[in-house]
Amino acid sequence: MSPIYRKISERSDGSESGVGSESNPYSDGENRLEIISETYEREAIHLIEIEKDFICQLELGVQLYSRPLKHYLISSNEHAKLFQNIEKILAISRYQLNRLQSLSERTIISHIGRIFHEKVQLICEAFTRYISGYAEACSQLKQLSKCASFQRFIQGNNSNLSIEQFLQIPLNHIDNLANQLDTLCCICENANDANYLLHVLKELRQCSLYNESSTSQHHCTTT
Repeated sequence: MSPIYRKISERSDGSESGVGSESNPYSDGENRLEIISETYEREAIHLIEIEKDFICQLELGVQLYSRPLKHYLISSNEHAKLFQNIEKILAISRYQLNRLQSLSERTIISHIGRIFHEKVQLICEAFTRYISGYAEACSQLKQLSKCASFQRFIQGNNSNLSIEQFLQIPLNHIDNLANQLDTLCCICENANDANYLLHVLKELRQCSLYNESSTSQHHCTTT
């Protein structure tokens, strides 16, 4: 259990926070800061869950589609067009998740913005590259789907995650990530980290807008 999760679980019954205790009363100002701090930590946990879910979905897609097709049925050029840099995005997200999970209850309020600020250029470059190639990936998938052996491979994967859904995951994640960091920025009490979050949000929103304008007319399909 990470330090953040442990602290929240300790506070779930109010026994550790002192709220409601006559022997340790809070002023209105102190109580407000306590509530904000706990809210921030819960939103930080939600951010971690978003990253975890994203990584789990990508790992499943890589296992089902990207890795098996790397040297099977399709050429290396077709593979590169179809899956692009999706495994690099996965590696970046794993790194970010490890950094987030290493934070303690004392550092969580002042380090999320900094952690993302350190890698925001790398993150945006990776997602922008993926977004730029998404239309071509959809076109490549449509062409490959005309091949009977490729269709059999796709249909043989008994999974709830289709290849179309797999290719869509990074596009959805950039919006989810920006929205959650926006939530954290609104309640961040650490001015320095709030500034980091604002810078990160500016970059991610630009990436998100590019995503919306570039992919709105393109939908991957095997039919």
